[in-house]
Amino acid sequence: MKDIYAFLSDLRKNNNRDWFNANKSRYLTAKTQMDDIAAKLIDRLSELEMELSFLTPKDCVYRIYRDARFSANKDPYKQHLGCLIVRGGKKSPYAGYYVHIEPGNTLIGGGIYMPAAPVLKQIRTKIIAEHERYRAIIEEKAFNDLFPEIYGERLKNGPKGFDKDHPQIELIKNKSYFVVYEMEDAKDEDAFIDTLMEVFTIQRPYQDFLNEAVNQLENE
Repeated sequence: MKDIYAFLSDLRKNNNRDWFNANKSRYLTAKTQMDDIAAKLIDRLSELEMELSFLTPKDCVYRIYRDARFSANKDPYKQHLGCLIVRGGKKSPYAGYYVHIEPGNTLIGGGIYMPAAPVLKQIRTKIIAEHERYRAIIEEKAFNDLFPEIYGERLKNGPKGFDKDHPQIELIKNKSYFVVYEMEDAKDEDAFIDTLMEVFTIQRPYQDFLNEAVNQLENE
């Protein structure tokens, strides 16, 4: 883990192509370690979701290169390494398990971030229809202790197509259904993965609920 954090710490201070190319071997070492974490997670998470057993690290680990064409921030590289373990790979519409490694900002969690409009509508429809079950999942103590809020931007009013006076309207104002747990920077890879699995096991009922909604849409 120390190679990942050391490389990212130095990249933060030297986010340019000349430095990156001169330190390419350090990046490749960090990437290999990130791929190893993803491979171990795929193996462990497959015990919870069999569909994940078909994945490879390439399906899950994000590129470090940024597309800065339409951004005010022109840094060519991300300041973190990340992966999303999700059925179908990281471009899939399904909810997945997310790992974000960054010095001083290591995050884990998952769900669905900024889903496409049809997926978002299906999630909202399912939440309204099964609001008691959904509330039981997000208000369960172990889950709520880790994830006290659903992450991301929210609508000021209810979404179009839904009764704005519905008693459960607050549950469907989210534009994302993503949860985040902040943790200390990891020192030992195996201990880190054990912690991830503890969190992801608690997170799983939330994932299952979201993926039921996606399944309903995919099977229409």
